Amino acid sequence: MLHHNFPSKDAVVFLNQGISHYNDQKYDEAIKDYTEAIRLSTNYTKAFYNRGNTYNEMREYNYAIEDFNTVIQLNPNYALAFNNRGLAYKNMGEYEKAKSDFSHAIQLQSNCIEAFLNRGALFAQNNEFDKAITDFNQAIKLNQNYENAFYSRGLTYSKMGKYDKAIADYTEVLRLNPTHLSALLSRGAVYGEKYDYDRAEEDFNKILTLEPNHIAAINNLGTIYGSKGEYDTALLNFNKVIELDQNYSDAFLNRGLTHKNKGEYNNAIEDVTKSIKLSPNNPKAFYVRGGAYADKGEFGKAIDDYSYAIELAPNYSEAFNNRGAIYFDNEEYNKAIE
Repeated sequence: MLHHNFPSKDAVVFLNQGISHYNDQKYDEAIKDYTEAIRLSTNYTKAFYNRGNTYNEMREYNYAIEDFNTVIQLNPNYALAFNNRGLAYKNMGEYEKAKSDFSHAIQLQSNCIEAFLNRGALFAQNNEFDKAITDFNQAIKLNQNYENAFYSRGLTYSKMGKYDKAIADYTEVLRLNPTHLSALLSRGAVYGEKYDYDRAEEDFNKILTLEPNHIAAINNLGTIYGSKGEYDTALLNFNKVIELDQNYSDAFLNRGLTHKNKGEYNNAIEDVTKSIKLSPNNPKAFYVRGGAYADKGEFGKAIDDYSYAIELAPNYSEAFNNRGAIYFDNEEYNKAIE
């Protein structure tokens, strides 16, 4: 049922003031303004809608959902209210409710580009990659300059292992926005997966010209140097990351792997153990530390680490292979076959 109660002039003033505060990221002030607008005009759809968006930004998802519920009650055809309520559900891990809201937004408004983007991201998060690609394609069809859709489709192609398509999408994002750091970072990572280390290095260095202390770029550049066998240069990068952020677990893991590759097993174990303390559920960390223990001849500890890596990632074939090799070398053939 549509409500056509027109807001008072004072309510409009508070709404506009709230929008200004929202744009300045002064979310608490925005909430106060929208709440006052609602007090003055109790069925003010725009005030509820904008307050819901602000609660989303503040990660107060339950409050956001309450406001979008009110918006939908006042105007059941408000597609963006369904879309934004879907975002709140998505961020709360309510996959089915989020999907239902995005789908309903599309049903109400067939050109609701945000809903196609958000539903596609939801599908990708749930490893429903073909459905995700279909939604991103539709978003791009609606707006051929929609960089977020190209970027999201690129991320999905990356997860699918379709690296050339991913690179094409990231490149299109960069054509539209040459300073899109996430696209540079993601394209560099894909180049690394393709062993095209020079292009990967070029992308990560472009990021560092724009943002010299970009931690992920410094870390990824270190992994490229490590892959090229330039271990000392790689260590300099990982050292810098840790200097910038002592809780960046990947840097400790990558520095540990570099020490392992240099034959510095004690340093490797020390670094990877620090990484595990920061991120205790990363199977790769246990795998790398297991390799360092194996190289030191501490096979019991190596088996423990490989086993835990397998417990965290039951399809971790490299961990199975390395553990099996230790069992075989120790003539524990039954365990090796398992």
